[in-house]
Amino acid sequence: MLIGSPPCTKFSNLQNLNLAFRGPEWEKKFRADRKRDEEHLRFCCQLYRMQRALGRYYLHEHPASATSWEVDCMAALLGEEDTIRVRADQCQYGLVSTKGGVTLPAKKPTDFVTNASAIAEKLRLRCPGNHQHIHLDEGRAKAAEQYPAGLVKAICEGLKAQLRRDSTGTVKTRPLSSVQLEQIMHDFGCPAHWVDQQH
Repeated sequence: MLIGSPPCTKFSNLQNLNLAFRGPEWEKKFRADRKRDEEHLRFCCQLYRMQRALGRYYLHEHPASATSWEVDCMAALLGEEDTIRVRADQCQYGLVSTKGGVTLPAKKPTDFVTNASAIAEKLRLRCPGNHQHIHLDEGRAKAAEQYPAGLVKAICEGLKAQLRRDSTGTVKTRPLSSVQLEQIMHDFGCPAHWVDQQH
């Protein structure tokens, strides 16, 4: 499995707000850096397609609010049939930050894109809103670039489950409508274990 987490700083909404305040020299450098980061993102998408073509898996991660999701290569990847996009709040995986000597969870809503359904299932935890968060501003976002142990564990557990599915021939699809299911049955026939007329 290939994990892609290209730099996201230049895709940050906070960075885009700076365009109005920092002046033309800062803007020129920002735009050059952003162009470089978009090329990096396109390279990652090429690698993801290579992984898929070889029957392997990929996992891409960026903040949920990043503008990178609107870049052409990501929009194309999201439109592909086996691509799954999920959102998780990293406080649910143990992400914390410290401000003024106080350590609290950091929410950091994050979107993941993968072609491995078992991994996607492990990366869907959302914050129930039963605790305070520390905002990742004033330089704290840099420390949050490292995945918390709980997130690493969830990814590994998802990959293990995916490999188990692959070895047993289990296939997990997105939810299907009755029309889609009937089309599959029409094209490929009913599996042998479906014996009743209802199916």
